[in-house]
Amino acid sequence: MPRTNSNERQPAKLDQILRFLPWFEAHSQDMKPTWLGLEGPPSLSVMAVYPKEVEDFFQLASEPFWCDYRYDVRAAEVMVFSDAAIGEATIDQIKTILTYCVRCEWFGEGHWQGMVRKGRILAILLRISELRGNLDEGGRLMEYCCRSPLSKPTPLRSKFGTAGCKHGSGFRSVCRLQPNIRGNRKP
Repeated sequence: MPRTNSNERQPAKLDQILRFLPWFEAHSQDMKPTWLGLEGPPSLSVMAVYPKEVEDFFQLASEPFWCDYRYDVRAAEVMVFSDAAIGEATIDQIKTILTYCVRCEWFGEGHWQGMVRKGRILAILLRISELRGNLDEGGRLMEYCCRSPLSKPTPLRSKFGTAGCKHGSGFRSVCRLQPNIRGNRKP
């Protein structure tokens, strides 16, 4: 069986997880799991049973494509609770955040409930949706430096990938509309 380039699989994987976006938009605030083990005699075994959509989402988020096997727990925790970090997250950072969300349920029943009800999963899905819209035909991410309503965003094609855009777009790429940022010239 021929190997498939991960860039070629990326749009399909993003589409697969984005099918949960409508459900999380509608149910994030009111999602409550059923708790097993709370009735009857005291028990150390308490388990959250989530709606099917939540279970299916986290099952998909547990697949190898979405896992970051070398993630830093502390960095992931900071990112997951930061709207700014999620708003600028790359696909790899999204994988780190999702790995954190999946694995924290292992150590504390009800973690997924918190992530869903606090809007973290919805924010992640909205970022994935934005990233999905910025993929070219080959599955490569195209970053834009400026999202001015007066002009079409211009794909970046610069070797200077770490300067910030002066137009407030939030992308960490060189803005082609500024002539003197680290030697960048107008297109």
